[in-house]
Amino acid sequence: MLDNSVPGQRFYVLVHGFDNGVGAFVLTIEEVERPENDFCSRATSIDSTDGPISGDTELASRPPTNSTIPSCGERNDTAPGLWYQLQGPGKQFRASYSANYDCVMSLYRGSSCDELECIGVVEGVPPDYDFGSIYWFADDNVTYYIYIHGFDLRFGTFELYVAEVLYPENDFCTFATPLEIGDTIAGSTILALEDNTALI
Repeated sequence: MLDNSVPGQRFYVLVHGFDNGVGAFVLTIEEVERPENDFCSRATSIDSTDGPISGDTELASRPPTNSTIPSCGERNDTAPGLWYQLQGPGKQFRASYSANYDCVMSLYRGSSCDELECIGVVEGVPPDYDFGSIYWFADDNVTYYIYIHGFDLRFGTFELYVAEVLYPENDFCTFATPLEIGDTIAGSTILALEDNTALI
């Protein structure tokens, strides 16, 4: 795939076999349209009411070698990806995805694409690494950017889900659930906060 061709510029295409292989082939040259949100500056605005958001990174651009956007962790950001942004409402949020390929989701915060700070990344759940989630507290009036891209050079289709997370009622000592001798209680700490000061 050729990016940013110049009108009148001539290109040469060499078709050859691997090693000493020979045979017939069909060569097709066509114009393709890039997704609008394949750069951070054109990120698609979303919120928790949008439902599943479908995306396809096959025609997305790969990050430029001189990109000023920091990588999240040690992930390889050479694969094509798509950008989304949302405004923090001062609530706990979850961003999750399901894909048909080895996919990575990176989460940033910042006032612009030139001032991004990585706050989370997930490559997915083994063995296929094709779905994963990030939980975070979305501070009020802070812009968050979600970047979905493949691992290494992989690309494919995905669905992105962004939703507000409701805290368990007894996440705070002041709302502790009363118990009596003989009671059996089922619970989960998946959505509980690590530190109550996150709400201050």
